[in-house]
Amino acid sequence: MTSFIQIYFAFLYLLLSCKFVSSIEYRSINGTGNNVLYPTAGATNDKYLRVDLPNANFVDGNRQPLKTPTDGILPGTAVNASCTDQLAADVYPLPRCVSNIVTRYGTNLIINDNKNPIYKSFRKTSHMITFFGQYISYDTSSAVEYPEPTYIYAPLDDANYNPPGSPPANIMTA
Repeated sequence: MTSFIQIYFAFLYLLLSCKFVSSIEYRSINGTGNNVLYPTAGATNDKYLRVDLPNANFVDGNRQPLKTPTDGILPGTAVNASCTDQLAADVYPLPRCVSNIVTRYGTNLIINDNKNPIYKSFRKTSHMITFFGQYISYDTSSAVEYPEPTYIYAPLDDANYNPPGSPPANIMTA
């Protein structure tokens, strides 16, 4: 009788474990098979585009970027512009220069908690994180297929992308 009970419980354990294993959700490492309707959606090397064209962010709504010092430069060409160059009135700085200014931190940074308390974060976090989160949220929620690449040129004086003695760097986005 004891062997029958052991066999019964072993069979029951095997049966339940097979049912449990078949119901486990898994994710593939390359992103395929995660969506039942579109098995290749989100796969590695999949193109990523916006559904809503952000025409309001371009000159005259014609999907042409704002004028920068690198207009007309072919991809892979050396950039002869730096963040400290003087710009004409209708020319905007390189995107990399803007991001360097927005995210820089130095010893001359003075934080005065008593000044403008209405703008102070009550959660003791930077408000820049909120705006960055919104940017990522809007960028990822408005995607379609096959983007046109946009090249972001690294300025000559960018220490991260153009260290002394290295070839000029260009960043391609999609």
